[in-house]
Amino acid sequence: EDVDWLSYDTWGVFLPQGYFPSPIGPKPFENTLKKFGGLEAQTEWLRLTKYLLNLSKCTMGLPPFALRSDIGAILTLRKYYKYLFQAIIF
Repeated sequence: EDVDWLSYDTWGVFLPQGYFPSPIGPKPFENTLKKFGGLEAQTEWLRLTKYLLNLSKCTMGLPPFALRSDIGAILTLRKYYKYLFQAIIF
């Protein structure tokens, strides 16, 4: 059986200032943040997204089997040190 898929280009936002439809996507969301939270909120959001992108590179580059709790973890993790440092020093 085929399923009918619905696509949306907006989502409903409820804030103390009221309800409004907001376009979907990163740029429209940045504009919404700027409008209701100010430039500082927009800057914080951009900083958070940059951090999360770096963190996701780390998690995608570090397989679960490399995480061990014994002394052998040093040997296992040395292969993936660049991914660990990306998350630690950011």
